[in-house]
Amino acid sequence: MYQNTPYPIKLRLAMNDSERRRRLHSIFDGRPVTGNDRAYALQVCGYSQTELATLLGIRPQSINDALFDRVTSYNIASKLAEITHIPLQRLWPCGRYNSPPRRQRAA
Repeated sequence: MYQNTPYPIKLRLAMNDSERRRRLHSIFDGRPVTGNDRAYALQVCGYSQTELATLLGIRPQSINDALFDRVTSYNIASKLAEITHIPLQRLWPCGRYNSPPRRQRAA
């Protein structure tokens, strides 16, 4: 699944919290963040895209689309930030999710 990423994939259960945090935060320092970085962060935290989709009650393709900036979903982005303990502004430095969407009332 992540064969073309430059990151070594290890068993996520073998990592303690400090190791996991070190790996995640080193990804987001000093270079543009890509969809592969966000997908890797999700995997390091012990979740697959399918598991996250099941948790949110949506299709797995929707998770992939949001990770790779093909669609905008504040719900997916905020859940990813919650799972990885990385702020939205760091996961998406472009400012795409700086504030929650304004909900309009139904008439």
